[in-house]
Amino acid sequence: MRNHLGKVSLVLLILTFIFIATIYGALINHTLIYLTVLFLFILSVVSALLSPKGIWKTISLTILTILFVLFLLFFFSGFFLF
Repeated sequence: MRNHLGKVSLVLLILTFIFIATIYGALINHTLIYLTVLFLFILSVVSALLSPKGIWKTISLTILTILFVLFLLFFFSGFFLF
């Protein structure tokens, strides 16, 4: 199972994007949205870090790093996605 954790990380990222796309514009508590996205992101990071070295680990950690940097840029610029 440990061999597939890189793929699980990518699936969790895709689920996060699907979750954000389905609730866009809905009147839902923002705290719930932020906590759900944070939870899925942390699960994705943990599964990527626990996976063995290989292409899936590299891909998932690269995407996670890019997303984290983009989030920090949006957060410190005052622009929020929700």
